[in-house]
Amino acid sequence: LDDPQTAAQARRLLDALGAPAEPAPLSEETVRSLYRFTRLSATRLESFARCPFRHFVQYGLAPKEREEFEVDRRDVGTFCHRAMERYAQLALATAEWPNVSRKVSDAIMDEALAPIREEWAEGPLGATAASRAEGEALCRAAKRTAWTYATQMAESDFRTVAVEARFGPGEKLPALELPRQNGKTAPLGGKIDRLDVFRAEDGTNYVRVVDYKTGGISFDFSQAAAGMQLQLPLYLAAAANAEKNARPAAACYGRFTDPLIETDSRDGETIEKKIGAEMRLRGVLLDDPLAAQASEDRASLLNKDGSLRKGAGLSQRAMDGLLKQAQRLAGAMVDAIEAGEAAPCPTRCSGKLACAQCDFAAVCGYDARRRGAPVREVEKLTKEEAVRRLEELE
Repeated sequence: LDDPQTAAQARRLLDALGAPAEPAPLSEETVRSLYRFTRLSATRLESFARCPFRHFVQYGLAPKEREEFEVDRRDVGTFCHRAMERYAQLALATAEWPNVSRKVSDAIMDEALAPIREEWAEGPLGATAASRAEGEALCRAAKRTAWTYATQMAESDFRTVAVEARFGPGEKLPALELPRQNGKTAPLGGKIDRLDVFRAEDGTNYVRVVDYKTGGISFDFSQAAAGMQLQLPLYLAAAANAEKNARPAAACYGRFTDPLIETDSRDGETIEKKIGAEMRLRGVLLDDPLAAQASEDRASLLNKDGSLRKGAGLSQRAMDGLLKQAQRLAGAMVDAIEAGEAAPCPTRCSGKLACAQCDFAAVCGYDARRRGAPVREVEKLTKEEAVRRLEELE
């Protein structure tokens, strides 16, 4: 900088190393060239909610990662979904399922895993003794998850009507139309891991969606209000939209794992109950005694008189508000994407920046230490505050 012969180049270099304070939005022509709005998904919109620049790189520039011969989290996620999809297909074709023994359930999962195991020999999971051991651990988790699924369905009046249920343009189930500012709509698509329905005597079809996750995750109302947890409510809205006389009853995460538990008991039945409690579905439930009575968790949801325990579920107004909130946030994000919003502006939730889990943090130039660095703070809401706002949503 001090040398006149290099000052201009040095200044350009320093400018390039730092992100501009207020970069201009993408032009309309650039937006049209980069994005395809016919392929909108909840995952894509959650990416935008975490940071517009992350969405711009991932779905606009769409860089290709250098493939390495190793197991990563996406391989594990693919394994999880394929295993449960094949298991469900085979189980639903078995007359006595879900009232089967653990041995029968394991045999069904072994059959489901057979073609996947054959692929391992040529893939990262079959490369080393360590990766093969990881693969066997995944198989144990698959069997535990499948057995949990069977026992839950045996105790429930919900029945699985579809697995890996695709909705969207050109799919079996219709797209969910997101409201936009211009009065038009944007079609959302996706794939529901599991779609359960309880058909009540009065003709109402109570709809439940289940999304399998390999890690521990719970529904967070603060993140949902910030657009960072759109998947469950959007999937529930899409499923209810596709079912006649539907009433959205529950949106849950299911765990794909073989958990360790802490206990002094040596009794097998006691241990299984504790593992079952660890594996139970977690999410949001409608405050409706019929839906609770149909659930496998009815004992923990209902009082002795048959009424729902306080705080166990969302009122009809709050559940409707949750689905409306997700659809409106998703529609607003589509508007923002089309308007060219792509500047680095990560969310910060409970003191943690979204940059920590971003694959593109190295290319955006964002520096949280820089004065005036843009950030979107996620308002921390209690469940009571969130529910009140949802009930007031028009």
